[in-house]
Amino acid sequence: MKYHAYQYIVGIAIAVLTVTACSSNDDELGSPTKVEFDFSIPQGLADAATDNRIVELYNKYNTYFLYEYTNEQVTFGFQSGGSNMLNELDISKPEINYVGKELDLIQKTFLDFYPDDFLKKNLPFKVYLAKDIVWNTPWGMTAYWAATTGDNCLICAWCDNRLESLTEQQYYDFFDYVNRNYLTWLINGGKLAFPDAFFNVSDYTQEIYNGWNSYIYPDECHVEWVYIPEAQVLEAGFLDSNYTWNASQSRSTDIENYLKYMRYFAPDSEQWQYYLSFPKVKEKYDILRNFMIATYGWDPAKLGAVSFPSN
Repeated sequence: MKYHAYQYIVGIAIAVLTVTACSSNDDELGSPTKVEFDFSIPQGLADAATDNRIVELYNKYNTYFLYEYTNEQVTFGFQSGGSNMLNELDISKPEINYVGKELDLIQKTFLDFYPDDFLKKNLPFKVYLAKDIVWNTPWGMTAYWAATTGDNCLICAWCDNRLESLTEQQYYDFFDYVNRNYLTWLINGGKLAFPDAFFNVSDYTQEIYNGWNSYIYPDECHVEWVYIPEAQVLEAGFLDSNYTWNASQSRSTDIENYLKYMRYFAPDSEQWQYYLSFPKVKEKYDILRNFMIATYGWDPAKLGAVSFPSN
């Protein structure tokens, strides 16, 4: 049985006319890029067992796990710093013989940490399996990612012979990439609700400055680093002073920091024991963790207690 996914993309060109500048030549606007989206599973290039597994994953999560696609299909809709990543992101297709092992890796480092009913509601519409994810940044640098998210999709790399001999550190790196990007995708997409009680603990209008400060005294410009001690940040109920640049904390950053640190450190780690010695941090930690368990059926603190064996 074939399962088809259709997406209809309508491209609209908008010309902005001003009093001082306008174009009389319609050709200068260019033609809209046409990107076709028509996927069906099984895609038929992998072995029968792997293709059947992909169909089972679709039936379980309503998500297409895809290994045959074009780079334009994957990168359509990506945005980075205001520029379309269509020309910045290079996705190389996976080695077909390793698709099954890639699904094993995704299961072990990602899917196993969330309840099935949660994933069925909140997993991206498409999961692309890739060999490499390369971002050619606008400022001339090249970044290699193990996973990232895009326009209602998750992209997972390393689908090649690397899967034959992953080290414990590589398992953790992949785990960190995929879960970090997925949680950020959930938060930015408004897919998770968070309790008001969490936000009522801290004062988000409080100015906590951490960064470079410049001033003129008396006639010369001086620049100095203004550093807020970590304890002062923790006393206010915030976790990461690196995110408090010359302004008060934002609520979304605050949530991301708590979920990030739950992913970084085990609940019984020395790091968390230190953080939880600050009353506001402990109150927010307990509120958030208990809410996630009661509302979504998963414990974000479990992400911090992982261990992976080498191949």
